[in-house]
Amino acid sequence: MRFDDTEIEVDPVDKCALPPEVRCPCGSTHVHPVRVVVNRGGQITTVDADDVANSVGSPGGFGRGVSIGTAFDCEECDDRFVVEFAFHKGNTHIVVRITDEEPTLRTMWRD
Repeated sequence: MRFDDTEIEVDPVDKCALPPEVRCPCGSTHVHPVRVVVNRGGQITTVDADDVANSVGSPGGFGRGVSIGTAFDCEECDDRFVVEFAFHKGNTHIVVRITDEEPTLRTMWRD
């Protein structure tokens, strides 16, 4: 199976693709998922180790579509980065950006 010109291994028992590891822009795979943010036209749902919160803000993302971002903290370079899927007019865009936030290393499902 191929994804974006990258060969993806398929588990012979479960017959599903084994996804590549998430890497920080520094190259490290030692990253912790710390937050998920869904922005649906300004209706924002945030999930982290402490809470699930709903708020209203700017639409963000691309055009009129929804965006789903997962924030990760890196153990190696002490940066926080976001992998965001943004949907617009039938296309899905993937954006990776480093944020100005201080990393906490508070993994969403362990704390």
